[in-house]
Amino acid sequence: MDATGRWQAWGWLLWLGAAVPICAQQGLELHVAQRAVREWREGERMSLEGTLRLETAPVLRWGRWQLQPRVRLRYGVQYLQLGEELPSLLLPTDNELRLEGTLQWRRGWILDPYVTVGCSTALGRSWRLQGLRRVETARWGDPLVWWQSLGVGYGGGGQWEVRCGASLQQVRVREFVPLTDNPRTPELERVRTEAGGELRGRWLWRLDSLRLWQGEGEVRKALEPPAPWQVRLEQRFVQRLWKLLEVGLRLELAYNRRQSAKLQYVQTLSLGIAYRW
Repeated sequence: MDATGRWQAWGWLLWLGAAVPICAQQGLELHVAQRAVREWREGERMSLEGTLRLETAPVLRWGRWQLQPRVRLRYGVQYLQLGEELPSLLLPTDNELRLEGTLQWRRGWILDPYVTVGCSTALGRSWRLQGLRRVETARWGDPLVWWQSLGVGYGGGGQWEVRCGASLQQVRVREFVPLTDNPRTPELERVRTEAGGELRGRWLWRLDSLRLWQGEGEVRKALEPPAPWQVRLEQRFVQRLWKLLEVGLRLELAYNRRQSAKLQYVQTLSLGIAYRW
């Protein structure tokens, strides 16, 4: 790991160390899941997997100011049996660390101003299968995605919110240049910066003491051509069965032509244990 990578690693650890102790509510989950996926890091397949998920989203208030840091860590492993003459494989699935902080000024208006800063990367290496060959698609800090946005938001009693504003997104890579390179230019580009607009929504509804429905959606559009749309939608339904035991259904949809010309999806039906405090 070079000097830049070491500084990035220490930055991630400091963020995690600062965010986790102050959280008013945290969740740690361990699940066994059936999974159908078509995604740029993994390719297209169905599998059984084990997943670990940690997510925090506290709300800190100082007068009219409200700060919401969010930490989401997901990592899964799947076992693939490729045949009698080929070795079995263990491949990562939900391989993501996502950090985001939103500062909102609550003036009592219908729309409240906000500013958001966030970043995401893979926790480790990801591969997809091309035929019988593994092809690496991501690793720690490669790609590294940063985003900043400024706009106004409207929320309803802590159960849902909608935000609209201007955004700046930057993607940095070392090896996986298809995510950043412009094929129309002779230079190999490892950094891509796009300014544009965003529309984001988030909801969390506790249907009763045993059932939970949560999700988030995001639409981004860059200003400079060629400017593909980026769309992401995630929905998750959780039914508690007994104490820490629960069953969950998760659906993720994404459209980003820089990653794949097809609609990406992840469908997961899981059974596992969850501890929230």
